[in-house]
Amino acid sequence: MIPAALLAAVITYARTIPIPDYGRAPIAVSQDGRMLATRAASSATVRLFETATMHEAGTIALPKRQYAYLAGLAFSPDGHSIAGIWGSVIVWSMTERRVRWMLPESDAGLSLAYSPDGGTLYAAGTSTMLAAYVSARGSFQRSAPDAAS
Repeated sequence: MIPAALLAAVITYARTIPIPDYGRAPIAVSQDGRMLATRAASSATVRLFETATMHEAGTIALPKRQYAYLAGLAFSPDGHSIAGIWGSVIVWSMTERRVRWMLPESDAGLSLAYSPDGGTLYAAGTSTMLAAYVSARGSFQRSAPDAAS
């Protein structure tokens, strides 16, 4: 479901944002519908936009050489964090715009999502691995290696 604020911004302002790789860049919208995030074209940054105006609200730096592989983004339910995934999982603070925690390279790499209360961050890898992490500190909780079956 598209948040009303995002839909209104697109209809009202009809402004487009260039997204690299013909639309294959990850995109995320905050729970309250006020912020949108996507990977910046040919840059090691995540671009943040206010959905009401579609004006850029800032950027967040990606680790070196990882921007081309960023596969997913997700805002925490409270909007205080944003997570990214490629061959690793990284969580940034939205207020400080810096890394809170990052996991070493692993099988994680395709998609991620927060639990409704924001306490758990789920990550899916290129195999059948589905893992859960404590979102505040990145510690491993559990995995489901047979998630695809």
